[in-house]
Amino acid sequence: MAAPAPDGDRGVYGISVAADLVGMGTQNLRLYEARGLLQPQRTDGGTRRYSANDLDRLRRIGDLLEAGLKSGKIENELKNWELYALCYQQLERPLMSIEVLKQAAKAFPKSGQIEFMIGQAYHGLEKSADALTHMQAAVAKGNLTKAHQVYMYLAYIAFELKKFDIALDAAKQAAAQPEGAKDPQTKNMIRAIEDTMKDREEKKAKL
Repeated sequence: MAAPAPDGDRGVYGISVAADLVGMGTQNLRLYEARGLLQPQRTDGGTRRYSANDLDRLRRIGDLLEAGLKSGKIENELKNWELYALCYQQLERPLMSIEVLKQAAKAFPKSGQIEFMIGQAYHGLEKSADALTHMQAAVAKGNLTKAHQVYMYLAYIAFELKKFDIALDAAKQAAAQPEGAKDPQTKNMIRAIEDTMKDREEKKAKL
């Protein structure tokens, strides 16, 4: 008869409970398992059961991903770098997430999507000027998953910073994308920017 597993190794938590305990989504736990970073026990019926040691591993998942990428145990693919950054976001460590994304930008210098993610992260920290720089880099590099979304984000941030020429150009670029033609918010954004620019010119004329 096999010896019982130590308490720390015994799978007792279902995936939803485990995800709640470490502050992550269940989809992340499945992704980490698919990358070989985690191997929860399974019941006879195939249901995942996570142990206390699994939870500790999940809390250290960023370090494990970094080690895997550097050693080659995890393939140096863009999606894995995105996952690496996401795990720090899940753990509420946004500056580490940004640092990871900047490493990814060096590894994939033609990826505008990475620059977009950096811009989003900076905007979440209310660092709009930094966000704008990376959003502009994103559209310059291209290779975007959803170009319309990126241009709209750029327009919004530029508008926040009162850089209306940049905002208007980005909004028009968004409208030129296939999704932009169907999105009424794109037209509303263009109108709002143009109205603001018109008001500014009228005020200047009165001075």
